[in-house]
Amino acid sequence: MLLFVITPGSVNIIDVPALGGKAQVLDITPGTSSSYFSDITTYCGRLYFDDQSSKADGELWSYDEGTNLVEMASSYTYVENLGQPGYQEYLGSLYFSGDTGHVGYLNSYTCDNGLFSYQTSVNLANYLSSSPPPWKVGGFMVYNDRLYFRGYTHDTGFELYVFYNNFSSLVGEVQQGAATSNVDSLSVYNDELYFFAGDGNYGETYSLWKYSEPSGVVFVGNEWGQTTTSKLNRQVLPIEQPSGDQWLVPYNGQLFFSTLDIETGVGRLWKYDSVDDIFTNISVPEATRSTVLDGIVYDGKLYFNFATESVGGELFSYDSVTNLVSLAADIIPGEYGSWPTNFEVYNDQLYFSIADNIYGGELWRYDSRTDE
Repeated sequence: MLLFVITPGSVNIIDVPALGGKAQVLDITPGTSSSYFSDITTYCGRLYFDDQSSKADGELWSYDEGTNLVEMASSYTYVENLGQPGYQEYLGSLYFSGDTGHVGYLNSYTCDNGLFSYQTSVNLANYLSSSPPPWKVGGFMVYNDRLYFRGYTHDTGFELYVFYNNFSSLVGEVQQGAATSNVDSLSVYNDELYFFAGDGNYGETYSLWKYSEPSGVVFVGNEWGQTTTSKLNRQVLPIEQPSGDQWLVPYNGQLFFSTLDIETGVGRLWKYDSVDDIFTNISVPEATRSTVLDGIVYDGKLYFNFATESVGGELFSYDSVTNLVSLAADIIPGEYGSWPTNFEVYNDQLYFSIADNIYGGELWRYDSRTDE
């Protein structure tokens, strides 16, 4: 394992022992003081991320592996992560939720001129009804050459919106009226747009939905659990719900996600096959009281954060060929682990964030092609 100790502009590399693969940490805030990343993405040949620590105040940064430089993209905006994915490239610009004096509205950044834009436009119907543009936007995904996202207004709550030809408009409501469905985790799978949405109640029951034209918004299912009475909110909920850090990842013709068993606190890994319309649970080793966090396809496997009694929260992988889940790297040995999250692939390496008591919360990377 290698350690990057970073000040803006330069990176120093220090060897750190690890088990399984080759890992490195980019220590943007040196010492035990932390950087805090709400999301990471690739754009314009660089790795972009926002540092939510008190020193950085949510500014947008970039890292260029070729030049080994970290630079601030701009201090003009405060980046907010209000849904997954938190960033999306669209028509040559990087879109995200930001605060440039307009909290949580749609913002964009263009790398070739370093300019930020604040998107205020809405469609004509919204203008005629004097409705404001959606705010608290997030969970971006490009589908059929349009930018889809979750957005909020007082009239609709959190629902599915689209940005196209400089206009934002409501696509469809899972929950009608001001009741919110909390649309999140947008992902394109088999030429349709999939996402999670809630039932609009406190302690929501989440289900899998999809959108396509001309079908519109369609319920897919929530067959991953039976029903039980939750002692926390006294409502009837599925035993298993999408985990708090929701994600949907297409991998080898199927759609993967995780759930959390409300009664036992055990996280589980699932896959959905749209051809057969079947949800299948994937066996994981030594399940503990933990969610299965994040998920990304890298080097032919599905990688995610999972916790066991022996290694704590660490980097695991699932191989669809062998149908096996295994430990990819024990990055921080011990029963607690490293708890990697915010995964992104950049230059054939897997980047993520980790918080530990030596370097604080920082940016790390893993290379599956090496073994030290």
